Amino acid sequence: KWHAIPVTKDDGPMFRIIKKFDHDKRAFTQGLTYARGQLFESTGLYGQSTVRILDPNTVEVLKQVPMNKILFGEGMAYFKDTLVQITWKSQQGFVYNMTTLEVIDQFKFSTTKNQGWGITWDRCKDELIVTDGSKYLHFWDPSTMAEKRKIPVTRLSGEPAVEMNEIEFWRGRVLANVWFEDVLLVIDPETGTVEKEYDFATLWPK
Repeated sequence: KWHAIPVTKDDGPMFRIIKKFDHDKRAFTQGLTYARGQLFESTGLYGQSTVRILDPNTVEVLKQVPMNKILFGEGMAYFKDTLVQITWKSQQGFVYNMTTLEVIDQFKFSTTKNQGWGITWDRCKDELIVTDGSKYLHFWDPSTMAEKRKIPVTRLSGEPAVEMNEIEFWRGRVLANVWFEDVLLVIDPETGTVEKEYDFATLWPK
């Protein structure tokens, strides 16, 4: 039923805040994922990028590992008891032990713009899905990190969905925020069609 209900930004805010936390203002959050009772965060900026484990009840940093200063950390996804992280312009990805945050593998990747923005995991099809700021969703084989296919995404207006950033996979759909726009897109991963656009303009005061 949820899939069939149309939602546009004209419908206004359709969310409610259930809890707030004081988050580290120095952390430029790029990826955030929840698994096994804990929050995992990837932060960005050159010379400041980290991978963190957070207490989900307090967002206290329980463990933190700095990245190489030449890397800009981007999206991160839970994948079969590991964490997969991509970087912005280095075309470099990492696989971490989710308990120790030790790097257990690393890989090179390519996308339309040869950048990494957001990443999520479709458990049903066992595919990683990646954004790079272009209008495309890229689908990777997790065993090789090679691209299997990519599809263009079209917004309700008919315009291409450029600058899709952080993404999650939920109820068979890709949820994507858009860089510098207070909106959440709900995307059919088979067709690239945006089915809903949720207005989040009132979430963060200007």
